[in-house]
This record gives sequence, structure tokens and C-alpha cells, in this order.
Amino acid sequence: MTQTLTGAITVVQPPVRPGQLRAVAYLRISTEEQKKGYGIAYAKKGIAKHIEKKGWALVDTYTDAGVSGTLEAAKRDELPRLMTDARRNPRAFDVVVVDEERAIGRRNRAFWPWVWELQDLGIFVAIVNGEYDNSTEEGESRMRKAADVAHDELKLIRDRTQGGVQEKASDGGYAGGRPRYGYRIENKGRKRESKLVLDLCDCPAACSVLHEAVVLRRARSLVIECQGDWSKAALRLNAEGSFGRDGKPWSKDNLRNKLTNNDFLEGLQVWRNPKNRKTGTRHGVTVGADGRSPFGETVVIELPPVFTPQEVKELRQFLQQRGPVAGARPYPLSGRLTSQCGRQYFGGGGKKRQYRCAGKTPEYAGAKRCSCPVLDAKLVENEVWARVCDMVGDTEQLKQLAAHQLEKHAREQVNYGRRIEEFHQQIEDSEAACAVATAAAARQAAKRGLAGKAAEQAIDRTLAPLNGELAAAERMLAETIAWKHEAEATTQHDQDIRALAEMTRAQRENVPPGQQLRYLKVLSVKATVLRVPPPRAPGRPCALVSWFWENKRLVPELTDAAWAKVQHLMGTHWALDPRQILQALFHKARTGSNWADLYEAFDSRSLRTYWTRWQASGLWESVMKNLADEPGMAAFKAPPRIPELHIEGDIKLRVALDTKATE
Repeated sequence: MTQTLTGAITVVQPPVRPGQLRAVAYLRISTEEQKKGYGIAYAKKGIAKHIEKKGWALVDTYTDAGVSGTLEAAKRDELPRLMTDARRNPRAFDVVVVDEERAIGRRNRAFWPWVWELQDLGIFVAIVNGEYDNSTEEGESRMRKAADVAHDELKLIRDRTQGGVQEKASDGGYAGGRPRYGYRIENKGRKRESKLVLDLCDCPAACSVLHEAVVLRRARSLVIECQGDWSKAALRLNAEGSFGRDGKPWSKDNLRNKLTNNDFLEGLQVWRNPKNRKTGTRHGVTVGADGRSPFGETVVIELPPVFTPQEVKELRQFLQQRGPVAGARPYPLSGRLTSQCGRQYFGGGGKKRQYRCAGKTPEYAGAKRCSCPVLDAKLVENEVWARVCDMVGDTEQLKQLAAHQLEKHAREQVNYGRRIEEFHQQIEDSEAACAVATAAAARQAAKRGLAGKAAEQAIDRTLAPLNGELAAAERMLAETIAWKHEAEATTQHDQDIRALAEMTRAQRENVPPGQQLRYLKVLSVKATVLRVPPPRAPGRPCALVSWFWENKRLVPELTDAAWAKVQHLMGTHWALDPRQILQALFHKARTGSNWADLYEAFDSRSLRTYWTRWQASGLWESVMKNLADEPGMAAFKAPPRIPELHIEGDIKLRVALDTKATE
């Protein structure tokens, strides 16, 4: 990559005229910039002049008006069309021209992936206001620095609002927000003097205020007194009127979370803790690809502890006394199955795998629980999975979707591995340059007669640009590795669809729960319980039906030949025809009919008596022994109490296939 743009690009299609490169204009103006008077027309005019000056041919224009520079390429309006055209073979253009680097993107995730993909396709990006392109190493370096500037501009906006907060946190002061439970703000409203202190009672007389640190100390005592029973401790705390903040009663989970938090027990507050990262709808710290908060550094603030070291040790001993946790078992419907009360079912249970509604856990100790029944895990999983297999339906259509998506992502694939290697090399070179520059700066400082702090400052000033480049390269390396993992996850998603499509019906039905979870995620399956059949009336199971299951026997068909094998055992002293009796007993064993229905069908109320006598006398065993070789059918088995479910998924087959048809 040491040639100029003209020499670096091989024209695949016949050019507009011999030797002329085909250029497209990409225009992006944010809403804020439009309000300030920067228009699309102005940017377009500048790009047109630049293209004319270079002797290129303008073949198309793509415009994203009022689109933020923080948006990734796929989330903009016109840029996806540009990338689709770029992936055509033969390609439709050779260079993309933008008026300034900020039009590409204001943050690395919005800037680099689509620029790199264009490079991998043999298409380069030219910048008008800098009059350079990324077809050379010099141009690439310049673009990296410009991207850092755009990124830093965005960071500067955030820093202006977050800087004061960061300074307060670093000084151990109150940095804003609601204080941790157990603490209050001292000197609130007094600049640089506000801080968190224990919420203890310092009133000279009797106090009617509920102080949070006092509540926590009482809660710890109750947990010890109740032998680690969090529910009982929460119930007693509520009964004493020692509620949580805002007057909310304690639940066992809330109380346990408060008293077992390690930072709390050690008297620490971690400001912008990356471990508490924001995920989905869960509140938390926004973390970048490098694992750090973009709004500032993590700061650990020391607070006065609520408990003494001995009290913390005693509490932790109770936590360690809990028995070993059973090995994790897969519950593919956890969080995907909505109960009749509107809460979610989650897997659990001891020896038997079950799903239990979250509404059964009271919001606070003593609160009402929902009445949603516990569901048999295997039963409901089999039902949902069978319905999902039916929902998937046409495997050929699913195969087309998987093939199309994999082909699409293969075309969109950026060579992240190459960039990762380049950043590793850049970091290695920067570190070597820093080492050389440090030695040179030290010699220069000594030559100037500088020593101590003055010498250190002189060396730091010399190294500042190199350290800045090194930090930028390390940040880009971390982000590129994260982007690579995301791209691999997307590819894995489509491979899972293809794997599901290539299964036979029998293979799908035998997918174990652990793998079901993988496919349920791919298909975005959600289920809702509409109705659960009432439990069966209590009572002993039918002894006749149980005999066949316990002895692993089929219920024989009483043909003339079969009757001939047992007729001599029956004798002649019966009020009913013995063949009719045996036929009735076999009918009950096959259908599960109760005795009352059997009486009406066979017009006799003595059938149950005959069965009891035959079994007691050994006649039944003799009859069944003679019929052992006769063909038959399985005895009755009560159908499982399968809940009535509404199941939906999001495969988007039609959308994807329609997309393929239009490309």
C-alpha cells in the first residue's frame, strides 16, 4: 500500500473514459449541523469540485440527511445501499468521496468497519477537506488520526458534563445520585464539602426517624439469630417496622443482596464499576469494547463501614455454611415462558426438574404469592419443542434463509484478523519508539542541566505524542477484537439456523434441552401459559391397569384362538359368561374406564368382584400366562397435564427471502 490512489485501484468495469476512476459521493449531515446552517447542498458542491479536480467521474450520490455520526453503517438510511452496490461483482465504483472525516462517523464503531470493508473490496475513501485518501500508508495513518479527533470530540462533549462528577468521586466526595442504603449526604449542597456518612442517630433526645445504618445492624443480628434464614429475618424486620428506603417492606432477596455485597461489607463504593455493566434492559454502567466506561475512570471511594470486621466475619461464616450447589441443569424455557399472572417461569427444583413462576417469590416477607402451578420441566419442554418443530415447517425454506444469510454475511465480512495483526505491530513499533524517545529525551534533559521533576516533565512532553498514538492503537485493538467476536457470533447464529434446517424430523424431536436453548434463542421463541388442566382427583391408581405396566405386559386381544387357550381354566360355575368377564377386564385395561362406566357397558355390577377374586385365587395369573404369546396393545396411561400454550417465534423467513429476491 505505497502507491497513490490511481495506481492502487484496478478498474474492473470499463471506465467512463479510459483511465478515469468512478467515484461516488457520500453525504452525511446530522440534525444539529443542519440547524447550524451546514447543508447537504454545500457539502455536495465541495465533493463535486474535488472529483472534477481529480479527474474522476461522479457516478452516484448517497445522502444521509439528519443522521447522527454515532450510528453504525447498517443503522443509517443510505449507507447500506452504498455498501450493497460496493459488494457487486463487478463493482460499480472505485472510490467513495466524503467532505470530511466526521461524515464517516464520530465514533470508532461507526467509522472503521465499513471503511475497512471497502478497502477489502478494493474501494478506497477520499477526504475532500484534507485532500487525501487511504490508498497509501501515509493516508491510512492520517485517517486514523482524524478518526481519533472525531472520537475525541464526542468524548469531549461527554467529559464536559462528567468531569465534575469524576473529580468529586476521585476526591472521595459525594458524586451525585442516591446514596447507598445505610448512608446519608453530609453537607448537602455545599460545594466540595458534601460526602457520604453513616446514617446513624445523633439526636440528643428520643428519635422517631428510621436511620438506615441502624436498620442494617439490626438486620445482621436477625440473620445470625435466625441461623441464616433470610425469609424469617426479613419477616421479623418488617414486623418491627424497620422497612427499607421509601417505606418498602424487605424481601429475603433484597435483604440478602444488601448484606452480602462485598463492596458494602468492606466499606467501599466503586464508582463506574465495570462489573455492573449495562446489559439489555438491566440498568448499569455503560462499558466500551475495551471494558472501560467511556464517561470516565473507575474510582473506589472508601466509606465508613456499617459493621466491624468481627461482625463481617460472623456474617460470612453463615454464608459459607450453605451446602454445595447442585450442578447446573439446562432449563431452555427459563425467562421464555410467561405465566398466567404475567410473570416469568424459571427452572429449578431438587430431584425433579420443574419450572416455577417468579410470582411465587413474595416481593417482601409476608406478601401474597401467585397461585400459578409448578410445571413439569420435561413435559412443558417437550410440548414447546414439538410445536417449534411444527412451526419451522418447510425445511427447504429454512435452508434458503440460512444459505442467504451466510452468503450475505460472507460478502459483508471485514478482515478483522488482518487489522488486529496491524494494530499489534503498530503497538510494538510505538512501544519501541517510546523506549528510544525516552532515552533521547533523558539525554537531552541532562544536556540542558535539568534534574528531578523538571527532567521528568521534559521527558513527558517529548513522549506525549507517542503515548497518545500508543493509547489510540491499544484502544482500537480492543475494539477491533470485540467487533470480530460480534461478527463471529452473527455467523454462528446463521449456522445454527442451517443446522436446524438440515435436521430430519426425528433428529429435531430428539434434541436435548441444552441444545434446545440454542435454537430457541435463534428462533426468538416465546411461550405463554393460557390454561393449566386441574389436578386429578386424589386416589389410588387402578390396580388392573397397574398390573399390566408393572409386569410389562400388553393387553391381549381376546380372539377365538386366544379364548381357546384359557377356556379350560374357567370352569362352569359363573353367573356371567367368563369370556364376557375377561373381555370387560381387557377393555378397562386398554381404555382406563372407571368401574361405573364398565358396569353400564357390560350390564353387570360384579366385574370388580370377579377381578378381585381371580387375582386372589391365582386364576388371573394363570390366564395371563397362557396368553403371554398373544398380540395386544399397551395398557391405558393417563395423558399428561400439558398446559395450553400460546407459542410464537421470529424466523423472518419471508422477509429474508424477499430481500434476496430484490438484491
